[in-house]
Amino acid sequence: MARVRLLPATLLVAVAAATAGACGSTDGNAGTGASSAAGTTVTATVTTQNPPPPPTPTTPAATRTTTATTTAAPPPPSPAPADAATVVGDYFAAINAHDYGRAWALGGKNLDSSYSHFVSGFSDTTADIVTVLAATPTTVTLHLDALQSNGTTKSFEGTYTVSNGTITKAGVHAVADTESEQSSAPSTAPGSSDDSDRPLYKNCTDAHEHGAYDIHKGQPGYELRLDRDGDNVACEPDETDAP
Repeated sequence: MARVRLLPATLLVAVAAATAGACGSTDGNAGTGASSAAGTTVTATVTTQNPPPPPTPTTPAATRTTTATTTAAPPPPSPAPADAATVVGDYFAAINAHDYGRAWALGGKNLDSSYSHFVSGFSDTTADIVTVLAATPTTVTLHLDALQSNGTTKSFEGTYTVSNGTITKAGVHAVADTESEQSSAPSTAPGSSDDSDRPLYKNCTDAHEHGAYDIHKGQPGYELRLDRDGDNVACEPDETDAP
């Protein structure tokens, strides 16, 4: 069996070209590539593959720059200052608790010349009893009973002014305690050295004729027999018929 050796395509192209040149036609025209001697036609087809086009450069997507804006949260609102009644109440509560530093900060510093003098002013006071008579957001009018260590009571009335949670000023004056005045009233008329000058009334009609009305116990002219209703006040205006 004859062996057939396959030639590479490039060699076949060369052989075909050489054969075409050697086998020219008698009329001077170029040959068509047919070999009359071998009776074989060799056709070589060369396919040249174009290189792939270069990749189209891609334009990178526009980079979006995002700037984060951080807005700080607003600070919480400041609490509204306490009203005058609250501040004054706290002031006297601190005094009753002997917390004089707090009382000084709440306004005592505006009411006295020095802290030591402020504290010494309460040395004989066991408690302050406050009764609010009237109040606005900035002022408090009150009655104050200062109980003393000796058992007596000193009474005051006045107005405290408050601004921004602090007492800024106070106008206070002492008031007489009616009960204390009555209990301490002299048993004799002013200028008398004994009971010889005490007025003696036969009855309340007699007292009224002498201009005496509402004679309190302990005052000159008071007698239990003239105090018909036993309220420690004799010869009241409607008691003209008393004995």
